[in-house]
Amino acid sequence: MPQETIQGKPAQLTGGDSLVWRESAPDDSSELDSATYVFTNPDTQETFRVSGAVDPSDSNSYLFTIKGGDTADLQPGRFVAALVLEYEWGRETERDAAFIELLPNPEREPEPTHVERTVALLEKHIEGRLPEGLDNFTVGGVPIQKISLIDAEALLTRYRARLRDEQAARRVANGQESGRRVLGTFR
Repeated sequence: MPQETIQGKPAQLTGGDSLVWRESAPDDSSELDSATYVFTNPDTQETFRVSGAVDPSDSNSYLFTIKGGDTADLQPGRFVAALVLEYEWGRETERDAAFIELLPNPEREPEPTHVERTVALLEKHIEGRLPEGLDNFTVGGVPIQKISLIDAEALLTRYRARLRDEQAARRVANGQESGRRVLGTFR
């Protein structure tokens, strides 16, 4: 199924989606070798590039294609657009006043929270399967390798309770029940 082409840059895009848009070529396009948009998130410094090609149906327009893989792993946020034009005589960059709001990728696995990572590492520490290279991971300011098993079990109990609270809050935020049902009989 051919992809729909929109006119002008989109205002928002869901991470992992593909999109094609058409823009008019600059006035001096006869000397233009290439046109590329560079989108940068000023908060995370993540970038992605979108190269344009002359529209086969209209030589006065460029087609820009965002591939799903270009945005699949990026953090959601506002990306600033800069147009880089390559001419026969050199390069020109135009800062664009446009933004693309990148929405979260619904197919991407969410990053584990600090509490989830801590529970997993404490469980591995107690079982004696702690991977090498965790010198910089600390719990309460103590490197995880130096926590005694008794203290690790106590910490694990506390962090599991925090994890249950975190998961209940996430369920409520998503419009689901908290998972804390209390069954009672009234007479």
